[in-house]
Amino acid sequence: MSKGISISTCFDYNIPLEKQMQYVAEAGFTHISLGSNLEHSRLLEIGRTSEIKSALENNNLGIDTIHFSQALNTSDCLPKMEKTMLAANELNCPVIVAHCSSFMGKETLDESNIKLLKNSIAELEKLCLRYNTKVALENLCPGRATAVLEEMLALANSDYIGFCYDSSHDQIDGPRPMELLKKWKHRLIAVHISDRIKPFTDHVTIGEGFIDFNEMSGILKTVDIQFPLLLEVMKKYSFYKDTKEFLQKAYQGAMNICI
Repeated sequence: MSKGISISTCFDYNIPLEKQMQYVAEAGFTHISLGSNLEHSRLLEIGRTSEIKSALENNNLGIDTIHFSQALNTSDCLPKMEKTMLAANELNCPVIVAHCSSFMGKETLDESNIKLLKNSIAELEKLCLRYNTKVALENLCPGRATAVLEEMLALANSDYIGFCYDSSHDQIDGPRPMELLKKWKHRLIAVHISDRIKPFTDHVTIGEGFIDFNEMSGILKTVDIQFPLLLEVMKKYSFYKDTKEFLQKAYQGAMNICI
């Protein structure tokens, strides 16, 4: 059984974080997830975690994940990851979601980049142990980027490195069988749930697109889910443009598949 319903702050970065929390709590969500836009959350600024923690408490919200702001196959990612883990500790956030590469993974996953990525994974395990935090590797575009993700999951220590399943990414050019979710469901420590309408029109609320959430829910029910069901949805392509209506529809959609 999932431990609540969460939504990413990426739903509308034009709304300040503290105001987002108010809207999210009013819609019924139990958690919020910080998106990768550091200009929006200002997560790494001195003193900022105290402000965020206070706002979470005022709105009776938890924080389930933080989305790391850069790919793990970049040479300077580890110092920023350590700072992110420190912030996560202060916010009682157990999981950081990260990308192994660029979205497509074609130009950025040559032999040297794979070597750099493997080194990042090894160092991440040390940081996870030090800060008692886990990292969830997220699937990106089907093909090369996802194949490398699977390679890293196979190599990584499952005590520290898990899987974040993103439904909109997995179903590019879909509908397609949910084989990726079936294969790696035992490593799930986070999810990014959203619907997809067509190419380049995605991350909409459940029911706006073609994804078979009955199939997804059936797979997830075979797993002992110990984390919130996280919606990574955005107003950008959604039919619902009013913020409060959008959040209500997102929450209702999540309740319909809540496991």
